[in-house]
Amino acid sequence: MNPGKLIVSEEAFEEKITISSTIPVLCDHNTECCITFKLDTDATTDISVQSMCDYKLCDKDWDPTKLAASIEVPIVANQDMIKDGNKQLLLTFEDLIPAGGGPYHRVFEGHQPSQIQVDVKDQDISRCSMTGDPHIHGFDYQTYHLYKTGDFVAYEVKQRDFQVMVRTWACGAVACICGVTIRERNDVIKINECDQAIHGSHTSPTVEIANKLSEGTIIQRSRNGRHIGVYLPSGSEIKLDVSNSHMNLFIQGPGTDKFRAMGLCGTNDGNPGNEFTKPDGSQDPVCPPGSRACIPDSFEEAWRSAPRDSLFENIPPLLPTQPEIKYCACKDNHHGSPAINCTVRANTPSSKTACHNCPTVTNRFRPNFLAGKTWTKRAAVFEDVDLPDALYTQADIPAIDPNRKWPNDQGITEGHALALCTQAIYKSQLVGKCNAMDPKIKDSFMSDCLADILHGGSTDFLDAITDAFTTDCQQTIAKEPSSYVSDPVTGERVMKPEYLGDICQTDCLEHGRCGPRGACICNAGWEGEFCHMQAGKGPILDKIRSGPLCDKSQRPCKRVFVDATNLDLSDDLACKIQEVDDQGKAVGKAVITEADFVSSTRISCEIPETNVSSRRYQVTATNDGALYGNALDLLVFDSTCLDCTGAGCTEKLTACHINEVCYGNGQIDTSDSSRQCVVVKNRTDWTILVTTARPQLEFFPTLSGPNVDFLMTCRFFPPADLTGEATIRRLVDGREMKAETLSQGLTEAFISIAQLPSAGRLTCEVGMRGASSVSGSVNLAVSFSVWLQ
Repeated sequence: MNPGKLIVSEEAFEEKITISSTIPVLCDHNTECCITFKLDTDATTDISVQSMCDYKLCDKDWDPTKLAASIEVPIVANQDMIKDGNKQLLLTFEDLIPAGGGPYHRVFEGHQPSQIQVDVKDQDISRCSMTGDPHIHGFDYQTYHLYKTGDFVAYEVKQRDFQVMVRTWACGAVACICGVTIRERNDVIKINECDQAIHGSHTSPTVEIANKLSEGTIIQRSRNGRHIGVYLPSGSEIKLDVSNSHMNLFIQGPGTDKFRAMGLCGTNDGNPGNEFTKPDGSQDPVCPPGSRACIPDSFEEAWRSAPRDSLFENIPPLLPTQPEIKYCACKDNHHGSPAINCTVRANTPSSKTACHNCPTVTNRFRPNFLAGKTWTKRAAVFEDVDLPDALYTQADIPAIDPNRKWPNDQGITEGHALALCTQAIYKSQLVGKCNAMDPKIKDSFMSDCLADILHGGSTDFLDAITDAFTTDCQQTIAKEPSSYVSDPVTGERVMKPEYLGDICQTDCLEHGRCGPRGACICNAGWEGEFCHMQAGKGPILDKIRSGPLCDKSQRPCKRVFVDATNLDLSDDLACKIQEVDDQGKAVGKAVITEADFVSSTRISCEIPETNVSSRRYQVTATNDGALYGNALDLLVFDSTCLDCTGAGCTEKLTACHINEVCYGNGQIDTSDSSRQCVVVKNRTDWTILVTTARPQLEFFPTLSGPNVDFLMTCRFFPPADLTGEATIRRLVDGREMKAETLSQGLTEAFISIAQLPSAGRLTCEVGMRGASSVSGSVNLAVSFSVWLQ
């Protein structure tokens, strides 16, 4: 075994043990023969083995130049986020297990390799928070303030393609975070309410992903939608507490980020003196001790992101795919063999403080954008999309005077503010524990709270101070080994309930009170985990965001997005779609369809597909599968032949309306090519075409695409004796879109997908010497979707 002693560190990556044998592994047959090394560790919470717990040394591993066979075993220190000091562990092997045949194998029987000492070097995690308006608690320096609007890099580790970016908007006289975008390699997650109205009744962040998420990425959201946690394969954790005006952001990075991370959060090297380091390496001096308001203007501007570099505007190009590495805990289960658990997150155990007991919502999201392009919705695609209320615009705010005196603009004195802030901090159930561990935490949040009231001129952030102080305390407590107990069922190390599970959220206090063990006891007329729902009402649907009319000639009309309140993120959240007649009377049986929790004040409902020209529906929703709320009217129609308003529809004179289906003028019946819509002859029935059929060519063209240049290709291969020009026609549902003549010898014709409608059946017709043939049809809606995936 080499080395005889291994040193692994939480701030470094994998180290390797080389297992060698100078005795060849031989068998008496030609099949593979091996000996198996089974690993066991005496403390699997501190180290993991890459990929597997059983390693094989085989005959094919023999190196004749070294006269030895060797394999490598990668070992990593777990990024446990706990300050538990350096440790000495033993990596143990069971008796070797030969596999093969013949007498030569007996030399390995009963042999147990020597134990290897593994020294694990502890490393503190990287922590940063941005709360309130916002106050930045950096890696090594507390506290400074960001009184600016725009996009900023909060935390960046270039070596692992990791970045957290914040977007701020004006909230009164100061700025607040309205959006956070997180990137780890190809995982790009945007949590955003910046395209909504500040303090709006339906303002709540939506969550979007740019690409398919990697296996180890987890997104959680509380049932009232106000708390979001993101766990990444690297061990990074992001926690967000949100309202309709601001977000509190907490970032925890693994020990490997030490000396690598930069951004508004600082330098992460343990030196407070160089915290204000800019991207180019130059530094601004830190604020002197006792500064009433530390506002490092030049440093903050240096980390402002231009639109071309902003993760809020552009999605980075995809990086080369890397295999998902799994790490294994190889622990003796005391029954003669190791208990093996291999996952992509086995080396990054979590304290689960980012969103404790929140539903996991990772699988609810699907990529909706293009890597290497922008977050702009697929406006050109035949798809139902939820358009933003308004585009984000950066509104500048007046410069803050760091030497401002009390009272504030509302007449609040320093003494009154101090009393309010003390009350806010002491509302936290963890204030006693936190003060005993580190009194500086309370002092820091007291400074933040006073700054909120003085410069923001408001007491709106008092609950945010309580939440932020509690979270900071929890993260501080989570670093201490004594804060954990062993789960009696799983054996997993979990935080003591008095520090996590029994903590009551301030959300509860809006319509309830905190009871024993963190339970929220609701006031009369309210219900839910956070007392966030009016009892006995179900979801209250306010409006369909795109309006009560849906034109299926412009989009599929298979999903609508609804502004709503009284929502609960539950597995039973669903929509009910009831068809109604023009008088609002129910027609047939209602259909229960999928509902997506888009935000705490927005859902989407799936609508049954219809082929007819118009259908009226009433849309309702349920949180629990039993109680439905109020109904909204929806009219799905086809503007090809109908003009519709909320009052009803009238037929157009420019199209046909045949058997409750719309057809454009000149459109051919797909089931009978001898019938055509001719509005000057008949708008309610097909017109029979009187034509002389052209002779049929003996070959048929093929239609394919779109290719990388977004072109649809028509190809044909005439026999050698058929020469001359060829006429190529592209038709969508029988309507000619483009025609061209090809010279002899040319057998390909192209049309850009931008020249075609986003729906319909595309065909290609080839004509030569008075005869013609037609390709099979292509569904353009499918082609557009494939192209944009």
